[in-house]
Amino acid sequence: MPHLLVRHRVEDYARWRPIFDDHASFREEYGSNGGQVFRNAIGNIEVIQATQNHPHYRSELQGENTGRGVSLGFWGNVGGETSSSASVNADGKVSLVLGSVDIGGTRASLAMQLAETLGLTMDDIAPHIVDTDSVAFTGNTGGSRTTYAGGWAAHDLGVQIRNQMSARAAKIWECEPGDVVYGDDGIIRGPNDAEGKARSFTFKELAGRLPRTGGTIEVGVNINYAVPGPAFAAHICDVEVDRDTRRAGQCRNASAARHACCHLDSITAAS
Repeated sequence: MPHLLVRHRVEDYARWRPIFDDHASFREEYGSNGGQVFRNAIGNIEVIQATQNHPHYRSELQGENTGRGVSLGFWGNVGGETSSSASVNADGKVSLVLGSVDIGGTRASLAMQLAETLGLTMDDIAPHIVDTDSVAFTGNTGGSRTTYAGGWAAHDLGVQIRNQMSARAAKIWECEPGDVVYGDDGIIRGPNDAEGKARSFTFKELAGRLPRTGGTIEVGVNINYAVPGPAFAAHICDVEVDRDTRRAGQCRNASAARHACCHLDSITAAS
């Protein structure tokens, strides 16, 4: 079966994606058997550049018996069937239900991806791991699967929430849903009012009005992306060696990472 990869730049992904989805039947009519949408270029070059530009990499070594090491790694993550759900609470917090157990911080990594999709912070997301009777089927939990596949589920949940929040704002403003824009900053903007004044809601403001305008927003997904996704990471580490005992101790560390599913570039440093 032939596959076609198309790279296309869009100004506003949140507005473009529903239009793309609405034309699925048109693509099927002309022979398409489906496809997947990926966001952002993911590559090794960006990780190397982030590492080279980090103050740690550019700094001088401190101490007589210190050395610096730089490592770079790659891993091809896998997808598979994953289920998840989320609900928007009146206080602006979002409850995230996960089908995979936490084996090393995946609650945080998946909460971060949902937060980024919604233009919120990680503190606005409350991840919960539930038993198998409380969530649809989710494949095995693994180091190279959970953040990748669960991240796609979190992203798709975020897109659904964005669409429903925009529709709810349109209901309040009595305008067409297509006239409402959910920005990547988490601000929902609508057309000007009758006096020509701009109208907008923060996520928290609109969440507070949900109970009086139709009830809580709840969404769920079951995804099965078979396409693997690359992840790159680099680490900079300074170590100090005790000449008497030959023991090496870490005195400073920084890492840069770019992952195929989480649209986040992260770089952290610790001393």
